[in-house]
Amino acid sequence: MATPAGPPEGPLRVLTVGEGDLSYSLALCRAFGSAVAVTATTLPGEDEVCATYAAARGCIDELRERGATVLHGVDATRLDAPGPPGSPLRPGAFDRVCFLHPHLGLGSLVDEAAHARRHSVLVAHFLASARALLSPSRGTASLTLCGAQPETWGVAGHAARLGLRVAQRRPTAHPSCFFPPGETPLEPDPAPPAAWAARRKFRSGALGSRHWAARFGYEHRRSEGDADMRVDGSVEILLAPGPGGAAGAADGAQPGAGGACPVCAVPISEGEGLGDHVRRLAAPSLTPRERGWVCGETGRAFRTEHELASFRKQQEHLAEATRRRGRERPGAAAAAAAAATAAAREARAAGEAAGESGDGRAGGNFEVLRATVPEGGAGQRALHWARREGFKRQLGSKRQASQAFREGRVLVDGAAVEETRVLAAGDTVTLLHDPLGAQRAALAGQSRAECPVELAAVAPGWAVAWKPAGMRTCGDFPGTLQGALRLLLPADEGPGPAADSQPLARGPAPATRLEAGCAGACLVARSEAAAEGFAAAAAAHRLRHTFVALVHGRVPREWAGAGVSVALPALLPDLSARRAAARRRKRDAAAGGSDGVAETLADAGVAGGEGVEGDAGDAGDESDGGDESDGGDGGTAELSLISETDPGSAVALSTVRVVSGARRGRLSRDLCYLLRSSGHPVVSDRYARREGQALPRYCAALKAGGKPRIACVGVRGPGGEGHEFPVPARLLAASWSSPEALAASRDGGRGHGAG
Repeated sequence: MATPAGPPEGPLRVLTVGEGDLSYSLALCRAFGSAVAVTATTLPGEDEVCATYAAARGCIDELRERGATVLHGVDATRLDAPGPPGSPLRPGAFDRVCFLHPHLGLGSLVDEAAHARRHSVLVAHFLASARALLSPSRGTASLTLCGAQPETWGVAGHAARLGLRVAQRRPTAHPSCFFPPGETPLEPDPAPPAAWAARRKFRSGALGSRHWAARFGYEHRRSEGDADMRVDGSVEILLAPGPGGAAGAADGAQPGAGGACPVCAVPISEGEGLGDHVRRLAAPSLTPRERGWVCGETGRAFRTEHELASFRKQQEHLAEATRRRGRERPGAAAAAAAAATAAAREARAAGEAAGESGDGRAGGNFEVLRATVPEGGAGQRALHWARREGFKRQLGSKRQASQAFREGRVLVDGAAVEETRVLAAGDTVTLLHDPLGAQRAALAGQSRAECPVELAAVAPGWAVAWKPAGMRTCGDFPGTLQGALRLLLPADEGPGPAADSQPLARGPAPATRLEAGCAGACLVARSEAAAEGFAAAAAAHRLRHTFVALVHGRVPREWAGAGVSVALPALLPDLSARRAAARRRKRDAAAGGSDGVAETLADAGVAGGEGVEGDAGDAGDESDGGDESDGGDGGTAELSLISETDPGSAVALSTVRVVSGARRGRLSRDLCYLLRSSGHPVVSDRYARREGQALPRYCAALKAGGKPRIACVGVRGPGGEGHEFPVPARLLAASWSSPEALAASRDGGRGHGAG
């Protein structure tokens, strides 16, 4: 058994080749400090490296500050080539030569066999050139590969041919993979600063594998830029000189004409030299600078025009997100953070002034909850520890925990902190918890709706609420509009004690109903008198609903101005009734009796046996046990044009306003059917997929489908009760005339979502 070698004399001399943004070389310097002497190399020049990778400039500067050597224009297959005087790349100069995830940037190569062959040649010639630079006493070549690459690229065969042996093959999650058996491993910094750590996906294994150096900032990068790269099953293979020493079978061998390369065993073309053979197979086909499509703002180059266009679109998206979040104004963000910290401290002081050392109240509705970090919690992130250990009951989801940190309601030793704060044993973590706010958020369905329930008008006896898409209207349980109204409209804000205005015994209830898939205004009854009045008005078609729909095509000119009046179709059956009818027919057929088609269709509400297709808008339409029938007559609706795309636009869309008193609000599905029958289907209607796919690329949000683009923006009762919301910018056809118009609507068109 080999005995561990004693501590090495001097620092461990490390050469890294084929680096991307040089974050791995920097991670080695951070992890081991003066115990390593790093020489970091890249194939492209410094300017190109900094233009390709966003973090490269910072890594290069810090490496040089730490005394590391940074070289550019170094070919990993020709490390043993004679260099200029004073070059650090000398025979026997390094104890470790590392190549992490070698790749030629051939992700678009369709021929997998050719892809594997070229990378096999790259690996072989790297090992041959690195072997000459290894220290005779403890030199080792390190190769990091993933998946089946060690087998498909023939690493073991190349090592045997070159006089190398595989000394170790281990996953990359622990620093021991960097040190061969028998060598005393260096101990990395046990508590690196949190600012050094790479992003979570590189530390958690979300991209396929974990690497121990990610705690010190290492993020694997693609050959072409900063896009993420999956590295499933990564292993680090250490290769040391075999029993015969550093000499290998390839030394001094020169292939004959048309013979095989002594390094990689790949046949060499007739008349081709060894150097030409290596450059043809083991070098990138084109450097990024030679690919022709260059972004003028960043200097990055791409293989195709499509890649360049996709990159520019991504940059525009990031810039827009930055503007919307206010990141271009760091002073405002800092002021908001300071205000949150001051408010949290005031709340804590109020709790202490009340003599509360444990759980208690502070500053109105806040409960002051405190917990001390034990020894086992040291080193954990504040968000993780608060959710999993400190306040599991109060912070039941990651979203709730993140919201508490953003609002400055989580304090460590009296100061508001970020989610990524690393805790130490003995830290006092305080949570300013608002139980009523948490309960309201749960009942309002905020966790699964794009926007919460909003009260637009509150009066004695009635109110108007905005229901988001995806929320059921009726049902006295959490997650519905009716359930949310119990907290949003407390009893002490109700009408007076007069006999004709007593509050509803069952609590506020929607007097108008919308399908679950439709967002919009709902009239709410808060008293018995209002509920009875709204029911009578609905039966007489005197509850007026105003819908707005974004439709395909340009509607007839007569729809402009005062609009036109059309007859609505007879009441369409909901899907639950149709499915129940189908089940009854199947049971009757199995029992051998009459099919009962007429009876079951009558149960479903379809006269004369005609089936009517459903619509995307009826998804989730609830059967809430209402006490009224909407009636079989269709009623009428007034249609008018309020917006359309520009005449020269590449897309033809119109926005139609539909006002009707029919039904009690369950009109979304019927209106989609009406507009579809008129030749102008609602955008994102599941029966208009062909029209949706014909939209241009910048209308990707409309092409993606989802809920039909229709919303109820207003409701009016017989006595003037009600409210009308502004039309959401995303439902105005003019917002989709061009990419510029769409960007302008995003900046200035914040409003209620339309589903």
